Amino acid sequence: MIVEQGNRPCSYEKLLLAFCISNQSDIPSIANFPYIMEYEYLIEPERPDKGKGDLLLSDGNNNLLVVEAKYLPYGNKTDSSKRCKARRIVKEQAQRYKALVQQKYPNSKVDSITLTNDLFKKTPGLEERFNAFMVKKKKLWDKRKLALYSVEFATENIV
Repeated sequence: MIVEQGNRPCSYEKLLLAFCISNQSDIPSIANFPYIMEYEYLIEPERPDKGKGDLLLSDGNNNLLVVEAKYLPYGNKTDSSKRCKARRIVKEQAQRYKALVQQKYPNSKVDSITLTNDLFKKTPGLEERFNAFMVKKKKLWDKRKLALYSVEFATENIV
């Protein structure tokens, strides 16, 4: 799926999602949901103003996982309060989207999680891999001066 980015800089949130998709088996909270059902999907197709979900995963057995991602800034003291607020907002968003997905798929068990770059600080080795991924993809983005973004770009040839 291609998402219009215009001339805006590379989205760290999209790269966070791409990293999670490409390293899914190493991230315990999503490892048991190997199937991507929807990526950047309208929560209510007839109401685009209601927002877009980041990722909807399936385990292939009627269990769905609503994934909402948020890249949290680090640097100065004011970033700490911004991170707290962002965590709260993305958690509320995930819960709201979970309820709407449950309505859409009434025969499925639906759960929700939030993914932030904080997650990698808790998992040995993932933080270094994530940082290397971000540097590599950001350089590629800038080099190509891309106006379009795709999951394929973010997940291609990661070594």
